[in-house]
Amino acid sequence: MPEVRPSITSNDIVCAEVSAGPCALVVFGASGDLTGRKLLPSLWQIFDRGLLDERFFLIGVGRKEFTDEQFREISLQAIQKVYGDIPPDKLRSFTNKFYYINGDYGDTSFYKRINDRLKELDK
Repeated sequence: MPEVRPSITSNDIVCAEVSAGPCALVVFGASGDLTGRKLLPSLWQIFDRGLLDERFFLIGVGRKEFTDEQFREISLQAIQKVYGDIPPDKLRSFTNKFYYINGDYGDTSFYKRINDRLKELDK
């Protein structure tokens, strides 16, 4: 019986996991349920696979008043709720890249504060 080998043509899509370069992610509505249930656990998976650059950071934006540390703790708990026991050191190395800004979405100075924080963290 002849050997059958799969072939890849130029029309086939080949997926490869490639590490992202340095980047910032600004999440509006970061204190909301969808961020905790879907976005943060998905980002954790990307981080856990080693696909986020060391210089990645996330700025959560919302109306609720949180400090950076409070937002990190809420994020950590949300990820643990989905994935259970994750080594705390590893999870903290991820959530330590999180920052938070609160404000009124209708206030133009709010967006200036976000921009200023992005510039500060990008250094």
